[in-house]
Amino acid sequence: MVFPMRLKLRFEQSFILAQILFNRVNHVISRTALPGLPIKDTDKDYLLGLIKRLSRLYFVDVLGFAIMGNHFHLVARMHPEDEISNSDIIKRWQDYYGDKVEMPADRMAEAKKRLCSLGAYVKDIKQNFTRLNAA
Repeated sequence: MVFPMRLKLRFEQSFILAQILFNRVNHVISRTALPGLPIKDTDKDYLLGLIKRLSRLYFVDVLGFAIMGNHFHLVARMHPEDEISNSDIIKRWQDYYGDKVEMPADRMAEAKKRLCSLGAYVKDIKQNFTRLNAA
């Protein structure tokens, strides 16, 4: 059976949309500069490094990104909290902050919730990027 091109494209788009919804993939669009204050190339390099660095701490898979003149796009999948063990949190915490910094046991649940949160991830990206430009 031959499908018309339009029907085939709709099926493929629906399949991709179902994969995105099922796998909790998010598309984030975030402004990082006011109109008339474009992001310079050196700032774009810093923003990319920041995304990479925070991705090692947070339980996130960055599937794609684009850094534009005054905003950025991120396509990311956050890992659900129930997939993360305490040892995973401790390992990432120490990899990011150093072996000498310990995660207090009473803050483990709070850390798990934060490190699996898309909002917290994007907030950290934006706050750290803003600190660069404020300095």
